[in-house]
Amino acid sequence: MLNDEKKSFRFRLTDIVALVICLGIAFVLWIYVSSNDVTVSTKTFNHIYIDMTTHNKSGLDILSGADTTVDVTVSGKKSVINKLTKEDISAYTVISENAEANERFECTVYFDPINNVTIIPSASSF
Repeated sequence: MLNDEKKSFRFRLTDIVALVICLGIAFVLWIYVSSNDVTVSTKTFNHIYIDMTTHNKSGLDILSGADTTVDVTVSGKKSVINKLTKEDISAYTVISENAEANERFECTVYFDPINNVTIIPSASSF
């Protein structure tokens, strides 16, 4: 009977060691895959406020654009895209002094350069 208990203990110990090794391998594999993620993802940021400036003879004036927004879609590595926030993106436009009331203006979207992250072209005019 003592022999059977030793055998049983050895099998349990072997199972535990095998489980720990498998979990270790799974963890290392998870780290490798997450650091070498090449999945391209897109994310849309809604209601980015547009900073508007106007050219006039005395220089540039900042206009109130609190109600003027644009939606921005970016594309890149999923791990990088998921870290971006709405505060990382800004939009601006320069309006000429002779602009018409119904004229549409191009809007430039900007964010700090991040490797392999691009803005997907869209109708960024208002």
